[in-house]
Amino acid sequence: MTSESQNYAASEHLHSFSSAIKGGLSIGKQYVQLIDQLVDTNDLEELLAAAQQLAVFKLGTKFVQFPHQYRSQDYYMLFMARLLELHQDQSLKLNLNKSNWTLSGGFSSLIR
Repeated sequence: MTSESQNYAASEHLHSFSSAIKGGLSIGKQYVQLIDQLVDTNDLEELLAAAQQLAVFKLGTKFVQFPHQYRSQDYYMLFMARLLELHQDQSLKLNLNKSNWTLSGGFSSLIR
């Protein structure tokens, strides 16, 4: 292999690496957009779409790993709380367990 072909192979490898990193970051951006949609939307169809997509979302790639991805149960809890909230019902109280970043909840009428 000549020096020129070695340089070409190295350049191609770096382009592939760069592309893989950009793809992983794009997946992360999509994930954050869906979380924002789940938390912020006032549209019931958008709320359901975000919850459905997040429940099956695969975060991370070979080259880009994110520190945490919530479980499908967590999206369900948030979805239910938001759905009730959009119907002027604040009875579902969510709690975040900071040691493992999971959500739990209970209805205030049952907690008393």
